[in-house]
Amino acid sequence: MTISNPQYPHTFVITRQINTGNNAMPTWVEEAVHSGICRFYPDNGGSEKGGVKIADYKVSIPSYDFNIKIGDSITCFGQTMTDLILRIDSDSVGRITTDDYVRLIAISEIFTVSGLIKLAHPGNLGANIWFNIVSN
Repeated sequence: MTISNPQYPHTFVITRQINTGNNAMPTWVEEAVHSGICRFYPDNGGSEKGGVKIADYKVSIPSYDFNIKIGDSITCFGQTMTDLILRIDSDSVGRITTDDYVRLIAISEIFTVSGLIKLAHPGNLGANIWFNIVSN
């Protein structure tokens, strides 16, 4: 059975570049550091330093057991939901009576967002991670 937590509806993976070679001939390999559930959303000014915005996006995770490093890569996966509220205007349709409301949830988009970690604040109840999308 899959655990459904509405506070953390998305998933994430953090990867790190690890040098498997020596100093003269470094060989960089991307290794998964941690993955789990999260809440992903645009940052609306919570990560400013001196009035300059540090990151565009924020991820909240409920717990962590790893070292979060600035410069690690993060990828978030999820789906956006659209609430549709319908009002029944007819006299009676089955068990739904006049002026009842029906809530339907429709998946409108599945997304993947990747970026580099710019700031992280671990705390007692989890961690907040700020990142920017990497674009070339």
